[in-house]
Amino acid sequence: MITEKAYRLTVRTSEPLRIGAKKDPLSGADNPVTRVGGSIAIPGSSLKGALRNQIESYLIDKLYQGGRWQPGKEE
Repeated sequence: MITEKAYRLTVRTSEPLRIGAKKDPLSGADNPVTRVGGSIAIPGSSLKGALRNQIESYLIDKLYQGGRWQPGKEE
């Protein structure tokens, strides 16, 4: 049986937060956000992409050295 759980998260950034991409590179609007109940809403896909990017960076830093993957770590 699947049990649904709800979590309340607080996100603090140490760098500027970018959500999505520019629709028009010549416009002044860059990465518009949505507000729900007075709070900024970050799409789940943006959080998933940010997490994936950090995991990939970590793994590459730890396992890819000298232009090669460490033996046994290719997969």
